[in-house]
Amino acid sequence: MLRRYCAWVRSHPAWLRIPVFVIPFLLLWLLLDSGFGLPDWVSTLVLYLIVVPAFGGWGRWVHGHMYPYRALGLSLSQGFRQEVAIGLICGVAGVFIPLLLEGWLGWLEWTSMAPKAFLTALANAVATAAAVGFAEELLFRGWLFEELRCDYKGWLAGVVTTAVFTAVHQWGAQTFGLILVGTILVRAKVLTGECLGLPIGLHAGWVFAISLVNIAGLLSYTSAVPSWVTGVGDNLLAGIVGWWILLLTWAGIEYWFCWRKKIRYVC
Repeated sequence: MLRRYCAWVRSHPAWLRIPVFVIPFLLLWLLLDSGFGLPDWVSTLVLYLIVVPAFGGWGRWVHGHMYPYRALGLSLSQGFRQEVAIGLICGVAGVFIPLLLEGWLGWLEWTSMAPKAFLTALANAVATAAAVGFAEELLFRGWLFEELRCDYKGWLAGVVTTAVFTAVHQWGAQTFGLILVGTILVRAKVLTGECLGLPIGLHAGWVFAISLVNIAGLLSYTSAVPSWVTGVGDNLLAGIVGWWILLLTWAGIEYWFCWRKKIRYVC
């Protein structure tokens, strides 16, 4: 029965395969969120523990991958760990460097807090970054991107993946920033040989830095410049400074990994 079902799913195009996988988990999320009255973090943890193994089962039974998580871009290799570390450094720096610059220019003021409260905020930021960075990259740049590439060209799969990633997040002034983030993360996977190390690191680094600032309340913006410069609603993704940092990050990734590939494969 399972083999027949998997063969039926495999024989259909991506626009049908994707809902077949996603809809049951959306229904489960709605059930956990409204039917049991569980705290948000418990519902998220339960869903996390079910969905992540499901990616492996889907890759093995539907697509016949011997190593399904490797096919999505995960690895335990030293190169993978190095790319996660590089992404973390770039992601955290990409948030704090513009904030430090804005503080120096007088566009924001830094605030202090008790060490114990800061450590609590730090722990929350680390947990949030690890969970979001891993789960969203496995879902979007891992499973969704690869599922689309089974049927469509890589550039179209990347565009659709970025569009879906943007759509499921909060729209508004940060929409353009989300499009940049999604595009950068797709390119980060493609440029590193279909590996999720750099995208996970970048995503986790951004989430960690932004979460730490928000949870700890480390700063407050002045009215020295309009909010569309620093970020509408104190959101770095919704302002020119954040967009420029993302564009510089994108350019740096393109230059470094294209240059490194050229040295590695041509010389």
